Amino acid sequence: MKNKIFKVLIIAILSANVVYAESSRKIRISDVPMSKIEEDYKKLGDREDLFIKDKNGVYKYSYGDTVQKLNGIDPKTVEVFNKFYLKDKNGVYYLDKNKIKILNLEGMDLKTLEVVDNSYLKDKNSVYLVQENKLKRLEKIDPNTFKNVGGNYVKDKNGVYKYYFTYITINDKELKKEPNFDAKTFEIVDPDGRYVKDKNNVYCDGEIINGADPATFEMLKKGNINYTKDKNNIYYWKTKIEGVDRDTFKIMENPNFSKDKNNIYFLGEKTESESYPPEYEKKGNDVYYKNKKLKDIDANTFETMISFFGFKDKNGYYVLDRDGSVVKINDKEVKIKNLAKSSFNSNFFYDGKNLYFIKNHKFEKIKKAPKTDGISEISDRYVEIGKVYYLDYDKGELIKLEKNDGRGVFFALGEDYGKDFNLNAEGVETTRRYIYFKGRILKNADYDSFGIKYNDQKNVFEIRDKNRVYETLKNE
Repeated sequence: MKNKIFKVLIIAILSANVVYAESSRKIRISDVPMSKIEEDYKKLGDREDLFIKDKNGVYKYSYGDTVQKLNGIDPKTVEVFNKFYLKDKNGVYYLDKNKIKILNLEGMDLKTLEVVDNSYLKDKNSVYLVQENKLKRLEKIDPNTFKNVGGNYVKDKNGVYKYYFTYITINDKELKKEPNFDAKTFEIVDPDGRYVKDKNNVYCDGEIINGADPATFEMLKKGNINYTKDKNNIYYWKTKIEGVDRDTFKIMENPNFSKDKNNIYFLGEKTESESYPPEYEKKGNDVYYKNKKLKDIDANTFETMISFFGFKDKNGYYVLDRDGSVVKINDKEVKIKNLAKSSFNSNFFYDGKNLYFIKNHKFEKIKKAPKTDGISEISDRYVEIGKVYYLDYDKGELIKLEKNDGRGVFFALGEDYGKDFNLNAEGVETTRRYIYFKGRILKNADYDSFGIKYNDQKNVFEIRDKNRVYETLKNE
């Protein structure tokens, strides 16, 4: 009996005073009554419900009237960044539930180490990226002139660099130098970095917008990424809208359309009507799409349906297959009023009750689709409806991914491949899970190296791991 009691006491002591160590350093977490904390304690970081400090120590809020002291972290020099990261004179730390992970890297100069922002630290020698509860040293980046520009761009005295996601994990990305930008004058125009500029040019998704004036270039309307302007012109993405009247130009309720006193525009191109985009054209009693006649469509009653990127006439409702052929929708079966799809290129349609796709020029209901209030399209073959499913085109049915419970994150890679992993409450990857091919677990593939990688020699993207190439993606 005494032995059992003794074992219970040991377990209780270890639970209340857990020791976590890296190298020779130890961070010990112990429970402390809130009544023992100095009355003039200070809250730390952006989240006021997480960390506090007084002259005696640094603490993490727990439950009830108890806090957890982070023994070994210096209260005089501590600072919190990116919610769950701490730094003091001795190092950098990450809070993972009730564990403290020390993130110090070999060669890191602690005397000059400072927090740049939530994503970066630097010392006199290097710049460090905060990535997946660890630090990554950025090679050949000058810390004295380093600046996080935003939108996946950083720069130093030597150039501008951009992150490219590899889709191996949620945060895995490669930093590559962008040789075409002037580093001294480089800046992003929108928060996501789709538009950037320097003293020489304006760029959209890496391509020069011909004729745009860098000094006056800006977003036309906050929150709308499609339209921009400079002192001379208005642009839709990379293209100048020809002949536009700047003074009367406005974006319409459907932001794909805009107009001025002279014209109506769809996606930056002149069109005849607010009812249909310029790809469609009426000629007498016929309707054409990209100069191809649409069979059996009544021109007098023709009208586009923006919600599902289709159209209608007096005889019914239609969508276009990807080869431009007309696909009629059975409006007695499908709830047209609720019908929608997420993008023009999507092949998933949803009417609030059933899920549909186009197969062999027919509008078909997908078999075995779960009932839901909505869908989240991941790719042309993968869709999330609570859990992740793969669309088997041949059978016209959804296949639930093996061992996928709807938690965590799923990446579609190409048309048929994908991989998933779990995230903790802070959005950090915790457990790597499975690689899939057509909804089934792909055995013998190497998880850590599996992803989309660029082959410089062949000038193509490949789905591969360290052992083999599974598929070469077409350049579109």
